[in-house]
Amino acid sequence: MFSNECQVGNAIMQRALGLVVVIALLADAHSTRAEEIREGTRVVVIAEKSELQVSGKPAGTVPECSIFTVGKVSPPWLWIPSQQAYLLQRDVIPFTDAIDHYTRQIAANPTANAYWNRAQIWRMKGELDIALADMNEAIQRSPGVDAWHNNRGLLWRNKGNEEQAISDFNEAIRLNPKIFQAYSNRGNSWRLKGELDKALADYTEALRLTPTSERIKVLNSDERTGGDSSQLTDSRAETYFARGYTWEAKGDLDQAMADYNEAIRLNPRNIHAYYSRGASHFVQGHSKALTDCDKLLELEKGVGEYSAYAIILGNLAARRVDQPAAAAKFLASASKLKNEWPQPIVRYLQRELTADELLQLAVDQDKRTDAECYIGLDALLDNRPDEARTRFQWVDDNGTKTFVAYDMARHELRKLDGSQSKPSP
Repeated sequence: MFSNECQVGNAIMQRALGLVVVIALLADAHSTRAEEIREGTRVVVIAEKSELQVSGKPAGTVPECSIFTVGKVSPPWLWIPSQQAYLLQRDVIPFTDAIDHYTRQIAANPTANAYWNRAQIWRMKGELDIALADMNEAIQRSPGVDAWHNNRGLLWRNKGNEEQAISDFNEAIRLNPKIFQAYSNRGNSWRLKGELDKALADYTEALRLTPTSERIKVLNSDERTGGDSSQLTDSRAETYFARGYTWEAKGDLDQAMADYNEAIRLNPRNIHAYYSRGASHFVQGHSKALTDCDKLLELEKGVGEYSAYAIILGNLAARRVDQPAAAAKFLASASKLKNEWPQPIVRYLQRELTADELLQLAVDQDKRTDAECYIGLDALLDNRPDEARTRFQWVDDNGTKTFVAYDMARHELRKLDGSQSKPSP
C-alpha cells in the first residue's frame, strides 16, 4: 500500500515537474521573443486584428500579417512610427519567425486561413511561387472567399500573368458583384494589356461601388525591401488616378486632368497623381507643371524616387516656359538624391553625363524608356527636333507602355509630326 502511494506520489511529482519545465520553456520562449523585439525590429502582426492606440485611446486596427518597424519598446506596447500609434507587443512576432509560426499552425491544424497567412509572408519575402502554392491550397480548402481570389489576382500580376489575374478578378466579381476592389484591379489589368476602354469601364464601375469613406491598404514593394506595410489611403483617390492615367494613354488630356485633380483632392499626398498631372501640364506647355514638381519635392523631402523625377520634369518644364532660374533651381536641389535610377538622368541634365553614357546605364527596357524620352525632351528644348523625333520614335516602338515617359514621348512625337495624339495600342 505504501509502495503504491509512493509510486502515485512520484508520478504526480514527475508530472508536476514536467509541467513546470513546460511552463518554464514557454516563459523562456516568450522572454526570448520579448528580447528579440527592440527598436528597429521588423515585426509581423499575428492577431486577426490588432488594435492601435494613441494617448490611451483606440486609433484603429491593423490586419494580420501587416509588417511594421518598431520605433520604441514600452511593454506591453510597441511604438510604430509609420502608424504614429502604439501596438500591443503580444500581437506580433519578429518577421524572421513568421514562416515558422504559420508552419507550426498548419502542422497542428491545416486550415485555409493558416495557409493564406503563410502565403502573405512568402509574398512579402519575395517568394512568389511558394506564396502562390499556399494561396492555391487555401482557396482549394475555402473556394468561396471573394477577397482571396482578388488578392491572388494581384499575385498573378506581380508574376506578369495578366490573363490569370483577370480570371481571378472575374471569379471575385462572380462571388461578390459589389467587390469594388476587383473591378479596380481588373481595370489595371485591362490597362496593362492595352484594353483601355475595358479599363475605363471597370474603373467607372469601381467608383460607383466604392463607399466615399472607404480606405484601402495599397500593396507595394516596401514590405519586401525593409519598409512597413503601406498606410491606408483613400480608395477612390487611387481609382481616379488610375482612370486619369488611362484617359491620358487614350490621348484625352482634359479627362485625365479632371481625374488627377479629383485624386489629389481626395488624397493630397498622392505623389503618383502629382507626377502624372505635372507631366500632362508639361506636354500642354503649362507652367503649372512647376507647381506639381515643387509639391512632389516637398512631399518626399527631396530624397525619394519621385523627387528625382520631379527634378527632371521640373527642369524641363521650366525650360519650356522660359524660366531659366527655376530650371537651374530644380537641378540644384538634387544633392539629397540616392545614387540610383533615375538619378543618372539628373546628372545628364547637369551635363555630368553624355547621352551615350546615360544610355549605357539604362540596362533594361524600363530605364531605356526613361532615358530615351528625357534625352529626347532635352534635345527638343535645345532646338534639335530631328534627334528628339528619333528618341521619341524609339519609345513609341519599344518603350514600356505603363510609364509616364512613354505617354509623354508619344504626345511629343505626334506634335512633331503635326498630328493629334493617338491612343496607346
